[in-house]
Amino acid sequence: MSEKNYIIVGREVGEAKYFLHTGGVINQTRGEDGIPLTVAHIGQRVVELSESGAIKESTPVYEQAIKEIKHALEVIPQGDTILKDEDLDAIWENTAVELKWDTRTPKDENTRIIVIPADNTHSVNVANMKDKPHGRGFEPPLTYPLDVDLVFSANIDRVLSTINSFVPKAGIEPLSDGQSQALKDHIRKELLGRFYVRPDEDRPEMLSKQAVLEQQLVSYYRAVGIYITEMCK
Repeated sequence: MSEKNYIIVGREVGEAKYFLHTGGVINQTRGEDGIPLTVAHIGQRVVELSESGAIKESTPVYEQAIKEIKHALEVIPQGDTILKDEDLDAIWENTAVELKWDTRTPKDENTRIIVIPADNTHSVNVANMKDKPHGRGFEPPLTYPLDVDLVFSANIDRVLSTINSFVPKAGIEPLSDGQSQALKDHIRKELLGRFYVRPDEDRPEMLSKQAVLEQQLVSYYRAVGIYITEMCK
């Protein structure tokens, strides 16, 4: 057991430290062709590796996959643990990534591999929540912070329809059509347009949090990446 409390999770979309370039090169320079290595990239690689089937360890394809996944991970201190950047880098550098494949036969004989995280992975969060047993469920650290915005964006139509169905009590002036539309536009902007995308950004589907709120495939890859790393940020 380490004396340090930390978790190792996928980097959030829009917060990449490393980028994947043509030829499998990975560095910290975004460049014109750089693909950000985040939790969404982990999810995308997991989907691709699932469809392609198991590959042998130590092969170039395997080594490239674990290299990409490792560079999409980050170390985050938990609880009262304070770690300097050099400490976080050292822990990350000393982290190995391994890949395992579940199996399924034509006779529907299945093997599900459940990886149990190392000790101290969940202890701090669980202890905090036991002290506050009646806190709201869908809230960090139970999720990545961006997931709170995902919940709002998923319910935008319900929120807007609630405005349409609003009937004020007697003596209260109803909203004019202009006020109602202005209110709905404001809510839509606040709930769906939370993260600014630069006007010159030609790859928002890979680089911005906004893409997670607006594009199902990006959101799906991100969710797979979170689930596969089995951590709550």
